[in-house]
Amino acid sequence: MKMKKANQLTAIGMILLVVGGILSLLSFFSESSHESFASHFLYGISFVWTISIGSFFFILLHHLTGAVWSVVFRRIAEMYASFMWWLFALFLVLLLMIFFGNYDLYSWYSHPDALTLKKSAFLNSNFFMLRTVFYFAVWTLASSSYIKNSINQDEHQDEKTLGLTPKMRARSTWLMLLLALTLSFAAFDWFMSIDAHWFSTLFGVYVFAGVVLTSLSAITLAAIWLSKADVDGMGLIRKEHYYSLGALMFAFSCFWAYMWFS
Repeated sequence: MKMKKANQLTAIGMILLVVGGILSLLSFFSESSHESFASHFLYGISFVWTISIGSFFFILLHHLTGAVWSVVFRRIAEMYASFMWWLFALFLVLLLMIFFGNYDLYSWYSHPDALTLKKSAFLNSNFFMLRTVFYFAVWTLASSSYIKNSINQDEHQDEKTLGLTPKMRARSTWLMLLLALTLSFAAFDWFMSIDAHWFSTLFGVYVFAGVVLTSLSAITLAAIWLSKADVDGMGLIRKEHYYSLGALMFAFSCFWAYMWFS
């Protein structure tokens, strides 16, 4: 019964993946939506990115605080964080379409004016792509390392793998700072620079608040679905765990609203 329910979830996911791929191709080849396809593409993959990068933040926070209650959700966060490789590839495809194809998304590149030319040292296609590669290299390598260590601890219960926990906790201190910087600059690059005439120093924090709130919501939904499917390990989740997730979601909802108002 457990396997049957888990297979049903997998089948639903595959169906949604195929339907999404077909709709994306129809949008790509449709003349009516060709001009806005780049913005739709950015919107779609950015939504998945918020879940993935927010889940990586959850992993770092789990190790940094040494929390116990979040252990039951760590596997879900690691699952979402493992999408980073795919997002890396999709973002590169998007940037190649924008900078080498006929897709108008960033006006500072397609229609530069006096103001954007003054910002050309930062807003230019080569440096833009280089920064994006750097962001994803940091996120992908760091998240892959945590996921690999976590799996090793499950498969091999010995002194070597048990010693990985304090190492991951120590590494989380500076990785959390690096994540804050890279996430903020990614928000400036990918979203705020769409309108290079508008800028806000709070925009990076605003996006961060939304990222964490979205990922917490996704982790909660996955936990509920997997628990109902009787997937191994999900039986450990209790009401108190959902209460803790709910408290975090409420806190970041208030934080996100405050940043939006600011």
